[in-house]
Amino acid sequence: QRGRTEEALKEDEQRLAQESKRTSPGTDVQLMFMHARVLTEVNRSSEAEAIYQRMTMRFPELPEPWNNLAVIYVKRGELEQARRALEMAIMISPKYAFALSNLGDVELSIALRSYQNAAAAGAPGVRAKIRSLETLIQANAAAAAKAEENAKPKPKAPSVSGSQNKTDSK
Repeated sequence: QRGRTEEALKEDEQRLAQESKRTSPGTDVQLMFMHARVLTEVNRSSEAEAIYQRMTMRFPELPEPWNNLAVIYVKRGELEQARRALEMAIMISPKYAFALSNLGDVELSIALRSYQNAAAAGAPGVRAKIRSLETLIQANAAAAAKAEENAKPKPKAPSVSGSQNKTDSK
């Protein structure tokens, strides 16, 4: 898959180069978004983050860049910043399912971190809460991975067109 991602990145960069030479006004927002997603896939998150941040300023009506910024922040362990980004996405689009779900996951992670800090400080009775949250977070991650795998396109078997042979009638 890494090869296909690198190939997609190369194609995006070629299209972006063509886009920069265009004389008509406008920006291909989908190309920007796709380019940032591919950059994230090839572990060039800082470049993707810069694109998403530009998108939030140039296209403030779009919740997706905020959601994807949050994903980058979570990977860096910046949970509060991720929460703020998701809240922006939800403020823009209150029924944006991905942002709503991601906010729940971030809040679970923040709660886990709080309980871990409380345990480290000697608070009694938080170990069971930590175990419960860890179990829930792991189950969510497994369900998300399975859903992502099921969403990937499956290779199609070649179609068989029965016994209808077409002949050239000249």
